[in-house]
Amino acid sequence: MTVEEALAIVEIILEKASLNDLQEVIFRQSWEQKTYPEIAEKFGYDADYIKIVGFRLWKMLSKAMGEKVTKDNLRSSLRRWSSRQLNTTPHSLLSTHHCDWGEALDVSIFYGRTQEIATLEQWIIQERCRLVALLGIGGIGKTSLSVKLSEKIQENFEYVIWRSLHNAPTIESLLISLIQVISQHQEGDLPESVSDKIFRLLTHLQKHRCLLILDNAEIILTSSEGRTGQYRSGYKGYGELFRRIGEFRHQSCLVLTSREKPKEVAVLEGETLPVRTMQLSGLSIADGQAIFSCKSSFTGSIYEW
Repeated sequence: MTVEEALAIVEIILEKASLNDLQEVIFRQSWEQKTYPEIAEKFGYDADYIKIVGFRLWKMLSKAMGEKVTKDNLRSSLRRWSSRQLNTTPHSLLSTHHCDWGEALDVSIFYGRTQEIATLEQWIIQERCRLVALLGIGGIGKTSLSVKLSEKIQENFEYVIWRSLHNAPTIESLLISLIQVISQHQEGDLPESVSDKIFRLLTHLQKHRCLLILDNAEIILTSSEGRTGQYRSGYKGYGELFRRIGEFRHQSCLVLTSREKPKEVAVLEGETLPVRTMQLSGLSIADGQAIFSCKSSFTGSIYEW
């Protein structure tokens, strides 16, 4: 069990509650068997204070799990809890797994992009990125990659929701759709303003592990006066959505596909930050040959290919 998997289990155990930043630091470091003095020195805290926060953390987990949890037995306690859940309710950890694929493509025939998928999986599952943009020219395979990636990692999420922006839905209609799916249509009284709807969505993304995919984001963008990543009239609400998903602390991920980069992504992205960008290039000759072989019989030299 990795520390990311352990944290995901803790989120299930605590239900509506969640670890604060320092508690998560102590949990991660304790999982790696670091001592309290080592944790304090590394993160600039007093060792006694770290010990007190740690004691309260283990006490909280003990109460939620129904057994005594300590820094030393953390790993074994979580394994026992997971085993009890699986024995009492088969597939209980996946019982709330829901997928809404919208108009997603059929990618049963898919070639290449092995390295890209591995990198994206690392970003989203291991490094817990909150916003990832897949960028590239039209027809290069952004949509197919987003679907294939989602299929591969879907078991790590409670909700997977794939939406196309091809018909330029309003931000209001998109937010309502997302909130209704995640709430299982239990949200009957949604706030009126876009900002409040975004906050309502963020509370769901904080409570549940969700994977959201928005395809064709370039539809809501427009280039003006040489500047890219600007929004069409009436679509600036999308910018607020992207910014707040990138900045707000939650356990979910939004994947965008686009021909150009939204300005919020450009501002928030970084190699070690929870907002990342992947620029797609063309496929290899071998992958291109494989695609053509599905359509018809082609032969020729490497030069001819």
